[in-house]
Parts: sequence; structure tokens; C-alpha cells
Amino acid sequence: MKKITITTHKEQAVLDRAYWRGLSPEAQLDTVELLRIEDGNTSVNFIGFDDLIKNKRAAPRSKDEVDVEELL
Repeated sequence: MKKITITTHKEQAVLDRAYWRGLSPEAQLDTVELLRIEDGNTSVNFIGFDDLIKNKRAAPRSKDEVDVEELL
């Protein structure tokens, strides 16, 4: 069984980005495939860090602005 940890802590995000950037393109694809979970009619997708920041910046909520500050 694989363990997936979801966090919003800045320190962990920094470590995760460093780990991701250290992977080869093939290893990145393998990792994405592991994160794609399909069970029957349910599919779970994960957004990457850069896209998360873009989405948070595009949102009109003050909470998203705070999140961007904390993540960067």
C-alpha cells in the first residue's frame, strides 16, 4: 500500500519541490501515474505546485492571497 501525505506546510512544500526537480522526466511520469487514482467511476487528480500558485493568484479570495504568500 502506498502512503500519500497531503500538507500545506511551507517547509514540506520546499522539500517536495526539491525532490520533484531532482527526478528524471521518466521518474516524474512514473510518480504522476502513482498519484492518479482510479476506482470505478471516481478519478482523483492532483495539481502541481506552479499551477496551484497560478490558480490561487487568479482567485478573488483574500485567503488565496495569504496562501500564496505562505507557500512562496
